[in-house]
Amino acid sequence: MNQFNKEEYLFLAKIAQQTERFNDMIEFIKQIDDLELTKEERNTLQSAYNNVIGIKRAELRVLQEIEERESNRQSDGQVLLYIKNYLIKIEKELQQKCQEIIILVRDKLLQNAKQTESKVFYLKMIGDYNRYLAEFHLENDQHNSIDQAKEAYKEAVLMAQTKLSPTLPLYLRLMLNTSVFISDILSDVEGARELAKESFEKGILFLDHVKEENIKDYQCLIQSRNEYIKLIMNKFSREEFLFLAKIAQQTERFNDMIEFIKHFLDQELNKEERSILSAAYKNVVGNKRAELRVLTAIEQKESRKQTDQYTLNYIRNYKHKIEGELKNSCAEILNLIDSTLYPNAKQVDSKVFYLKMKGDYNRYLAEFLLDNEYHSAVEQATQSYKEADVLAKSNLSTTSPIRLGLHLNQSVFYYEILQNATEAIRIANDAFEQAIAQVDTVNEENYKDCTLIMQLLRDNLTLWNNPEEEANDDQ
Repeated sequence: MNQFNKEEYLFLAKIAQQTERFNDMIEFIKQIDDLELTKEERNTLQSAYNNVIGIKRAELRVLQEIEERESNRQSDGQVLLYIKNYLIKIEKELQQKCQEIIILVRDKLLQNAKQTESKVFYLKMIGDYNRYLAEFHLENDQHNSIDQAKEAYKEAVLMAQTKLSPTLPLYLRLMLNTSVFISDILSDVEGARELAKESFEKGILFLDHVKEENIKDYQCLIQSRNEYIKLIMNKFSREEFLFLAKIAQQTERFNDMIEFIKHFLDQELNKEERSILSAAYKNVVGNKRAELRVLTAIEQKESRKQTDQYTLNYIRNYKHKIEGELKNSCAEILNLIDSTLYPNAKQVDSKVFYLKMKGDYNRYLAEFLLDNEYHSAVEQATQSYKEADVLAKSNLSTTSPIRLGLHLNQSVFYYEILQNATEAIRIANDAFEQAIAQVDTVNEENYKDCTLIMQLLRDNLTLWNNPEEEANDDQ
């Protein structure tokens, strides 16, 4: 995309931000770092890295809590070793990202900065990302990160106190982050309290002079991630990979979940393993479907504004990129079902489960594919749902969560993709009425799932009287 200019890369970065694709944001922003950035460009850069790194810091905290909990339970040494190795993996990812932004800011952005506000902004960033490194670095590496953070914060504070207004959001954020560093990393609570108190009092003193544009200044940290990883741990057993997949689920690292799961697909999966598999792909594909919906809404909005064709092409090209990723993810799970999961399935509930999944992921493809690819996805979804329907009605109870989930998603397919409201309502209504007649016989294990899906069926039956509403499915 070297033909794009600075404004165009910024536009793409904003689209990436709205679709929560923060790694894409970073790549777009990197293309405009040869000149001094404006305030808007600086904030976009910071937002991108804050989100990517904020997610990894959250993952690290969750995994540290898991490690502490398992240690308190006196779990066996091998289990603790798995957790420790996974923790080290995330630490390395976090270290790489922090060092990437530190080098970019120190060697390029700070050097190009002419405005005092820009210099303070970048010095604060250097302090912040070295502080994040100091949170988990040990010994010499930690001392080095602390020294660099301390030096950057000190220089930024001196410059801000002499040249910036104490009501400027940048000034206040700098003092806040510096006081956190002094308290949490240097363990100087009194020093942190003093700096925070001084900054607060100065801000109050000049509050009447705050510009209106800064009054509601704030920044949100949204958690999402879009990186694929490859793990090679062939010595782990089936149970160990399942354990790691559960940890990955708790830290919301769904691509990691998929990689762990792939190591135990050689045999028929039990109910728990199927649920883990479903959750992993549900979240990865669900995130991309959400991104695509947001980008489609942006495209429609810009079209109504009669935005120039050049800009619309950027949006459409970016949309095609996400469609390609979604297509690949759906193709991956569909291939796993055809090649491994369904052939290994011996139990009827497993077969229905995978046929339902096959219908679902072809349905997701049909949401955006065109022409022959669309017709192929529709045909595959129709056939898979029908096969699952025959098996379920012959072998599973009317209150089985798998059977109910199948009929919920099958009815959504008929309504939204085939545009056949009559058949959709018939499928949903039959499933609901048959289940309600037997709901008193549902065992405790299945009751919650059963009643939840029944509620979704009933909600859809209500919504389908209003065609503008979007139906629910169990994905």
